[in-house]
Amino acid sequence: MILTNLKMDRVGYGPNKGLMEGRARFEGETGAVEIKLDNDKCNTILTICAMQIVDTAKQVARGMTSQEIVGRAAIASET
Repeated sequence: MILTNLKMDRVGYGPNKGLMEGRARFEGETGAVEIKLDNDKCNTILTICAMQIVDTAKQVARGMTSQEIVGRAAIASET
């Protein structure tokens, strides 16, 4: 089975206001299943995503820094 849809929202009203809830849908050759995600499960998924976002941001920053150093070296060599 593969994940075909993931949806998470922060509840805006009612007894669960401020909490996360969502659904994940998996499909395979034999059918599909959709599971309900409570606040804890949504936060677990968001934590995993946040760690990847931080790692990606670090890679981008290193790339930009490297490009900046190369660019400054090129400008310095031209003058």
